[in-house]
Amino acid sequence: MSCSLLNPLPVGSGRCQLPKQHPSLRPSLSTQFPGALSRCGWRTKMVGPMRPKFVVFGSSIVQFSFADKGWGAEIANLYARQADVILRGYSGWNSSQALEVVDEVFPKDSIIQPSLVIVYFGGNDAVINFPTSVPLSEFTVNMTKIASHIKNLSTTTRGIFLTPPPVNSEQIRELFPGLEKLRTMENLEKYTDALIDICKEIGVEYVDLFRAVQRRDDWLTFFTDGVHFNEKGSHVVFEEIKTLINRANWVPSLAAGSMPIEFGNIRGLRTFNFEGSGIILD
Repeated sequence: MSCSLLNPLPVGSGRCQLPKQHPSLRPSLSTQFPGALSRCGWRTKMVGPMRPKFVVFGSSIVQFSFADKGWGAEIANLYARQADVILRGYSGWNSSQALEVVDEVFPKDSIIQPSLVIVYFGGNDAVINFPTSVPLSEFTVNMTKIASHIKNLSTTTRGIFLTPPPVNSEQIRELFPGLEKLRTMENLEKYTDALIDICKEIGVEYVDLFRAVQRRDDWLTFFTDGVHFNEKGSHVVFEEIKTLINRANWVPSLAAGSMPIEFGNIRGLRTFNFEGSGIILD
C-alpha cells in the first residue's frame, strides 16, 4: 500500500518516528497534521535523512538553469548535503499556465512543504502580440495569487521571486530578425515593477534581475540568444539569490553556512590532510 510520496507504514510497526531534520521542516508537519504521523504510521523519508526542500519553479530561464554551470546547478552544488534542490521548469510558460498548476506543484495539504521556493515568470508574459503574451493587469492578478499560495504553504516556507531580466535586443535581432520588436526593455520594466509591488504587498522576497543585471558593465555578454543566460549571466543570478538568502532575517536561516551538513557528525572516520598530496578522492 502506498500514498503519494510518503509510503505509510503499518501502525505499531515501531518505525513511526521523525528522522533528524532541519528545523524548517518541523512546523509544517506539526501544525498542518497534529498527531497524524504517530497515529497513522507515516514514513516520512524516501532516501536517507529528510533534508529541507528547495523548489525552483518557472519557465525556460528556470528549466535551463540546471544545465552545466547554470544558476540552478550552482544552487544545488552550494547546498550539496544540506538541501534537496528540485527543478520545476516549464519552457515557454507564462503566469497564466503557472497559476493553473500551482496547486498541483505545491499542494497545500501536503504533510511536507518546501523550505524555499524560487519563482520566475514574466518574461514570456511581457512579449508583445505573441501566443505567450499576458496583459499586465492579468499578470498582476496571476502573480498575486501565486505569491499568496507560496507564502501560505507553511509558516516556514520562504519565497523568492525573480523579476524578468533585461534582454540584448541586438543579439535577438541578429538571430531572430523581427523578434526584437516583441521583447522590449520598456515592457519588461513594466512587468518587473508590477512584480516588485506584488512582492512588497504580499511580504515575500524578490530579486530585481532587470536592474541587477544591468549594473554590470558587460551585461550584454550574458546571453546565449539575447534572452537566456549563458554561464556569465547565470553566475550573476546565482550570486544575487545567494546574497538575498544570506541577508534575509529568516528563522531558521537558509544560508548555506548556517544549515547542518548531512552526516557531518559521523564519528570514527579517519581524517587526512590531502593538501599538496596530489591525491584525489571521489
